[in-house]
Amino acid sequence: MCLCRAMHNQTRHAVVYIDGSCINNGQHDARAGIGVYWGPDDDRNLSIPLEGSQTSNRAELNAALWAIRQARKHDYHSITLRTDSEYLVNSTTKWIDRWKENGWKAQNGLGIKNKSDIFALVNALKTIDVKFEKILGHSGDPGNDAAHKLAKQAAIVAYQECR
Repeated sequence: MCLCRAMHNQTRHAVVYIDGSCINNGQHDARAGIGVYWGPDDDRNLSIPLEGSQTSNRAELNAALWAIRQARKHDYHSITLRTDSEYLVNSTTKWIDRWKENGWKAQNGLGIKNKSDIFALVNALKTIDVKFEKILGHSGDPGNDAAHKLAKQAAIVAYQECR
């Protein structure tokens, strides 16, 4: 019985790869998708077109949000999110405190882009222990490549549906 409890507690942490992709980022016809990769043939792997404003940064933020929601749903207490997005990592670990102090304005005095997505992510971070791990994109990391493929597939689906 004790062995089962110990093994169960070990499953409370997950390492998940996340990515966002956007076709024609910054253009009027941009279409984005998110990828969440838990592992080979894992039913939790996600490839979802992004709703709302279509940008690569929003896709990255929402990939993290989806992964956190999934981790909570599956009773994980902590999660490591591996991402190639410097924007995502900096938004949640470096810039957030300064933005709060500045009334949610950037150093240039303008409002923070993607504020509602960042708010949602910050609130989700209060519900589970999350470690962001910045990895190099397109470096041959199988997990990152898989997350990128899922995100790209979702962006392609969204783009084709709009044509």
